[in-house]
Amino acid sequence: MKTALLLIAASLLLTACIQLESNASSDQSKPLPAIAQVGPTQAPQVQATAQTPSKNPSTTPVARVSASPTAAIATTSNPSAAVAAPIATTAMIPSASPTANPTPTAVSTPEPTIPVTPTPTPSASPTPSATATASPIPSPSAVSCNATTCFSSTCTVDFSVDATFGAFARTTAETCQANNEKIRLKMDGSSQNIRIVMRTDLQYAGQTSGNLIELSTAWFGQHPEDQGAIVHEMAHVHQGYAGVTVPSWLVEGIADSIRYWSGYANSWSYAHCTDASPHYTSGYWCSAAFLDYVEKTYDGQLIPKLNGQIRNGQYSDAWFQTDTGKTEDQLWAECQQADCKQTG
Repeated sequence: MKTALLLIAASLLLTACIQLESNASSDQSKPLPAIAQVGPTQAPQVQATAQTPSKNPSTTPVARVSASPTAAIATTSNPSAAVAAPIATTAMIPSASPTANPTPTAVSTPEPTIPVTPTPTPSASPTPSATATASPIPSPSAVSCNATTCFSSTCTVDFSVDATFGAFARTTAETCQANNEKIRLKMDGSSQNIRIVMRTDLQYAGQTSGNLIELSTAWFGQHPEDQGAIVHEMAHVHQGYAGVTVPSWLVEGIADSIRYWSGYANSWSYAHCTDASPHYTSGYWCSAAFLDYVEKTYDGQLIPKLNGQIRNGQYSDAWFQTDTGKTEDQLWAECQQADCKQTG
């Protein structure tokens, strides 16, 4: 009996030990308390580096985070702050916009270029001798013609109103091409592409408006050799006096002075004073003689300087005295003793 009781007690003791061992094993498989977990409302600690952007440019990358029990405990009492923390403190650079947050470089932030004022060229203040050789005279091959027009790089002659003017149009285009840049430099003017048109209804040999020159078929049909008249009109183009008040004798006197300076004087048109043009204010021939005298005697840059003053609206009756130290009448009296003698 006693032996039976001991066996029963030993069996109960063994069963209890087995149960205790089973319970211990079961407790080890249970999860840790919630305080050690990182849930969606807990603030993770952001690592120093951002997640590598997705290869898909349209996908916005997110920051890589790691769970930190300490951070979770500190922010558990404020769930909204725990969610906002990674967004507010993490900078993300989308792969589709690599320059959204660029590192400044010499290319993206170049130093400003210091503007350099160009050194004036001789064309700003030409001298007669330099002007004559400033640009080579183009060969006649620089001019091309078709059935209605002759043209070069800077000049066009339209003879569509009369096809018989083809030869004259070619010669005129060559004259224009050979003298255009030379005249511009002499007059300190701006570059101009000149258009010449033949007309059957003009009362004068020619007239000019802007860069358009119109020529009379009646005059040039009788005087095709009068290329000096073309040069005279080209001088009007480079005067550029639109919108300014200027004495007419200067307008025509300067244009004729340019004609003769270019070498296009002839038996009836040259620098001289006659009964038809007796005074320096008469315009054309005598005015040109007066201007030529003052230029060669007092100021070799007279024409470009005078032309510029008129074009800019700065000319006045006192201009000659300011430039030469003598009035126009004093200069005229001198010229009458030399280049402005009346010849008939």
